[in-house]
Amino acid sequence: MRKELFVTLANKDYVEQAKQLFASAHLNGFWDGDYMLLSHEIPAQDLKWFTERGILVKECKLLLEETWGDKKELPPLIADKLYLFKEEFKVWEVVVYMDADILINIPINRLKKTRTFAAVRELPYKKEFNRLYSQLNSEKCKTVLTSNFNLNKKAFNAGLIAFNTRIISPDLFDNLVRDLKTNIVSYKYGEQTSLNFIFYNKWKRLPLFYNSCVNYLPVLKLSRINRSVLHFAFREDYPSLWDMENQFYSNYSYNLEQSDNIDFKNSLKGVKLSKIGELWIGLRYNNILFFSYLVNEILVFFRKIYITPGRILGKTGERLRKHNPDLYYKLKKTKIER
Repeated sequence: MRKELFVTLANKDYVEQAKQLFASAHLNGFWDGDYMLLSHEIPAQDLKWFTERGILVKECKLLLEETWGDKKELPPLIADKLYLFKEEFKVWEVVVYMDADILINIPINRLKKTRTFAAVRELPYKKEFNRLYSQLNSEKCKTVLTSNFNLNKKAFNAGLIAFNTRIISPDLFDNLVRDLKTNIVSYKYGEQTSLNFIFYNKWKRLPLFYNSCVNYLPVLKLSRINRSVLHFAFREDYPSLWDMENQFYSNYSYNLEQSDNIDFKNSLKGVKLSKIGELWIGLRYNNILFFSYLVNEILVFFRKIYITPGRILGKTGERLRKHNPDLYYKLKKTKIER
């Protein structure tokens, strides 16, 4: 048994996604700790694939039955990650968890340095998503929680978390489950919202590139942020990582194909990410993200002018329409009635 543990979860519908993620961690992340699958109702024959290759399996029962999300699109299976906070996981020093819709393109050895609970903040530059109040459904709940929490504080995304098991107390798992069950109606993102409040003011920010929610970023060329951990969180109008329409499908397919030939008990000797390397990748990634958002905001502004110049320009637009209707309607792209 090694000191660190890499974990994902799956049911019978996401077995191949879990295989891909483990292969991705092995081939590109150069993970040299243990591996574990949190399994929910996966047939024994399918679980044999994992155990034969040195991957530990913990079979889990659902902690609750309700779905959550903006449109109740997120399955209760995701809450199984809360099992990681049981005392039995203290046999490892550090646990790294990732959702199965992730593609790893960089070494992840630095995550083993975690001394507390760490995660990446939710969708930077988007206040409607990255604050604690955005994690809640109910206005009443927001009002009640305001007395104990600053809801304007940044929230984190729980698709990737890393923590030192010293944070696990005898009652942590029970507290998490109780909090989730009690507040599931108010918690927009289920276990993620619960984790955000349980670890309020106790979590450490990881560099943004460790959880790059690709389908919510306005980056024009995704290849520019390829050196990161790409997270394809659910979005109705964006293809999943395992859909052939996804531009990273070939990476997914390659990892899945290679997974059959990997002995996960024997790690690869590859390049490790240094502290300086982590800082450099983080600086480059943040700059790309910042300028992408800046360009996106500029494009949105001019698109609004293009559609409704009068509303955006106010009195200036009205004067333009009065004194130069040709230019005004050219901006609007509407026909002038003469």
